[in-house]
Amino acid sequence: MAGPSIAADRLFCGRQAGFHIGTDRARTPLLIMNPMDYKTENTTTEEAEGRKDSPAAAEYTELLERMRGARITVELLIEAGELAAETGEREAARRHFQEALDLEPFHGRVRQAIRRRFSTEERREFRNIERPPAVWDDLGELVMYPFARGYVHAAVPAGVVLVLSFIPFGELVAGMLLFLWGYHVVGSVVRGDELPPLWHRALADPLREIILPLGAALAVVVEYSVVFAGVAALGMMVEQKSDITVVQYISQSPFMLVGVAMTLLVSLPAVVTLIAFRENPFTVIMPQNVVRAAIALGSEYALTLFLILALAFPVAIIEILMGWVPVLGNVLGAAALAVAVPMAGLMLGKMLVRNEHKLARRR
Repeated sequence: MAGPSIAADRLFCGRQAGFHIGTDRARTPLLIMNPMDYKTENTTTEEAEGRKDSPAAAEYTELLERMRGARITVELLIEAGELAAETGEREAARRHFQEALDLEPFHGRVRQAIRRRFSTEERREFRNIERPPAVWDDLGELVMYPFARGYVHAAVPAGVVLVLSFIPFGELVAGMLLFLWGYHVVGSVVRGDELPPLWHRALADPLREIILPLGAALAVVVEYSVVFAGVAALGMMVEQKSDITVVQYISQSPFMLVGVAMTLLVSLPAVVTLIAFRENPFTVIMPQNVVRAAIALGSEYALTLFLILALAFPVAIIEILMGWVPVLGNVLGAAALAVAVPMAGLMLGKMLVRNEHKLARRR
């Protein structure tokens, strides 16, 4: 039977590096080193040979042989890391623990094992060991994020929305621009930027940064519109209402209005997140992908939805109270949207960073 170092070399040479789909960040490949060259700090040759002849070394060798060709789990990698550390193969232990973190980022048992086996300085070399903070951990950052590049930068989208509000079909164009703005904020947060994205970034790759995400969003809008129109037409048939249009029926039906509002509230954040995450944004057209994403994100998705709802509430109040006032209502509405959209993008971006591995398992 091959020794633990040789078996580890065979095992790790069979690994493949993965990539984060839909983002600019690549998952760093595991280091493929020759374990025969490992040296343990503060360990003499005699001590190292003694460890290799210990029962832990035999267990480690047997485990590595078992892992060859088997389905690799976090539990197996933790066990391999613990045994490697006990035999003095600290570099092999580091690689096992790192692969466990790549497979299941922020895993609690892996973090505990690393803390027991490695110093504070050594722990800084691990990726995916500490979960990034949630957006609600620093609400001050959330409030000030739209103004992080200065008030002039924040005023630009408000000005664009304000001008479009006075143009026929301008609100439709404003909606598309606000979606793109939120989408790019999500991407900026995922890349690790602390400031809102610059306007010209999207122009560097119009196909990927403008056309594809906007096309996917419009496809979802059309899909939802067809579903809502079908439900409304069925309701009109049951109630025998032929003197009004489908749009009028929806606007006059509390049941339809609540249904539309709840559907949009629950699904649109998942739609935006999937468009930002996926290499092919048009996967959001399949409703099951949106449902699976929401389920995978779990309670954090629900908390983010609650924050977005809390954010949308004052915007809606402003529209209700001031929307009828000429010009002033347009100004306040545009300003509220220009602030709310990047805040929502920050929430979704942080949620995606913290849960990207969950979405990756749902592909």
